[in-house]
Amino acid sequence: MKKLTIVLTLIIVSILAFTGCDNKNDGEESKQTSNEVNNESSNEDKKEESREVNSDTSSDKSSDTIEVVDAFGDTVTLKKNPKNVVCLYNSYLDLWYEAGGEVVGRISTKGEVPEGAEDATIVGTMSKPDMEKIVALQPELVIITGNHTQSEFIDLLKQNNIPYYAVSYTNLQEFLDVYKVFTTLTAHEELYEEKGVKIENEIKEIIAKVPTDKKPSALVLFGTSKSVKAKLPNSQVGSMLEDLGVTNIAYDAQLSDEEMQTFSMERVVQRAPQFVFVQTMGDVEEVKKRISDDVESNPAWGSLDAVKNGKYYYLDKYLFLYKPNMRYAEAYRELAKLLYPEIFGE
Repeated sequence: MKKLTIVLTLIIVSILAFTGCDNKNDGEESKQTSNEVNNESSNEDKKEESREVNSDTSSDKSSDTIEVVDAFGDTVTLKKNPKNVVCLYNSYLDLWYEAGGEVVGRISTKGEVPEGAEDATIVGTMSKPDMEKIVALQPELVIITGNHTQSEFIDLLKQNNIPYYAVSYTNLQEFLDVYKVFTTLTAHEELYEEKGVKIENEIKEIIAKVPTDKKPSALVLFGTSKSVKAKLPNSQVGSMLEDLGVTNIAYDAQLSDEEMQTFSMERVVQRAPQFVFVQTMGDVEEVKKRISDDVESNPAWGSLDAVKNGKYYYLDKYLFLYKPNMRYAEAYRELAKLLYPEIFGE
């Protein structure tokens, strides 16, 4: 008989990394998502500093530059209306086009790219950008990931006097901050008012309907074909759930970081989550097999109320693993329907 304890290793993640792997590609950029998930909770000070500086990027419209704090906490000066932009991450490529921008260079992807970006020069992959091709394009801006996967690339950009902006976001406010920077750079601030503010207001309306007399509890799992891990509240899905009044059971202020690295099945049973949400990366059927072998095979799993009551959900990766971007309100709405069907149901 299998031991009661199944260790689910918590992912402590940096908000300033991407969750987003490319919303079109499960290959190269899935590595980025995995890295991002493993870094979501680091460096709150940098996030706050970035928020304070980047929240007022459009205050001086007469200037032809803006100063922002990037995902690594570095203050960078960027030229408005940059020419020959190169983007090294496809989720941000989508957002750049939503901000009225265009690119001359992008990384390879198996999926779709925004209309107008099809003919852009391919400058390598997310993890292996081709510096020679990038320099040849004479870019005035290179958009890179805020994950350490591309951090070592910054020195090469500096050596070639190429301006860069390291981007990342894990929650709604950070998404809005990045979108505001993008629309300021493209001189299309009206798009932020049209799209960004609309998304923010839609989500505020959803949150306003959340019942205050309920505090559902949830376990959030991150599954691949190789492992199953629990996720903390300061992740993309964790942040949405928190906004929707959910208590993530993989959190205890009285535990040290070291103690939170392991989360046993006994503790899961003890905290009795009312919901279980699963993010998947890679082939969903392979992930389901891994969860079946590592988690569901434990007799204690079937005793959970979330499992017995059918509140055990696999999440759409295009809304909850990848960057939802302009679908942010849709992602909140989908979670709200699962949590409070009596309010948000069809």
